[in-house]
Amino acid sequence: NDYPTFGYDNGRDGFDPNTTAITPATVANLHVAWQAAMGDYNTQTQPILATGIAGHSGLLYVGGGSGNVYGYDARSGALVWKTALGQMAYTGCGAMSYFGVGGTVAYDAGTKSLYVVGNSNAATDAYPSTTLYRLDGATGNVLGEVNFAPAQAGASELNFSHTAVTLNNGIAYVGTGSTCDISSWRGSVIAIIN
Repeated sequence: NDYPTFGYDNGRDGFDPNTTAITPATVANLHVAWQAAMGDYNTQTQPILATGIAGHSGLLYVGGGSGNVYGYDARSGALVWKTALGQMAYTGCGAMSYFGVGGTVAYDAGTKSLYVVGNSNAATDAYPSTTLYRLDGATGNVLGEVNFAPAQAGASELNFSHTAVTLNNGIAYVGTGSTCDISSWRGSVIAIIN
């Protein structure tokens, strides 16, 4: 079954009531079936699983610090698609830094689409684009986007989204916070009707 969001569901406790094969007695049988080198740095996202995508028993989705989102075949580990959403360049943390996708994507089984936040800007320390993207789960194609960067921001206050996307009753919830967790900050939670 699907594992559609960080921590399985909006309770974020990691409990999947449909998982019965993994018990204390079977844990010793677990092993690495495959692994993939994404080429991304600073990957902070949890992979999620979508079933019901044509041609696959399951697809795993994960985002990376370079601003890419990946779709992997869950059984073979083969890369099915990769979508670049850009990255933000900034100097506010004492050195040149980059940040792209920092939060776990969310999967909507009804539309077979993903919701993911990308962080980007046109030049180092330039005004940010903090954007909620809707991607096709089968192809990674961008189906829609909403830039929710705050109206007042600049080089001294670049907001990032580090949080997992939460879907609930047709609304996507996303959060923002500071670069490097330094100085006073105006973080936010944004609700976007999808």
